[in-house]
Amino acid sequence: MTGADAVHFDFHPGNMLATDGVITAVVDWDGAARGDRRFDLVTLRFGIHAREIDPGLTERLDDVLDSLPEEILRPAWAP
Repeated sequence: MTGADAVHFDFHPGNMLATDGVITAVVDWDGAARGDRRFDLVTLRFGIHAREIDPGLTERLDDVLDSLPEEILRPAWAP
């Protein structure tokens, strides 16, 4: 996906540091590159799938993903 944003490409809870439920840092940027930042939301959705996550968070993320334009979402979900 083209773009000029900084994209993590491995955005999941294991790469986030938090204090008192607030994300304070994102680590492990060795695979980062330029692209469309919204791709990280799809990666995050895969990352929370197998974890015990508050259902409200999953629903919120799904709502955000559902609001993305088809031309952004379809290539992000592609295998």
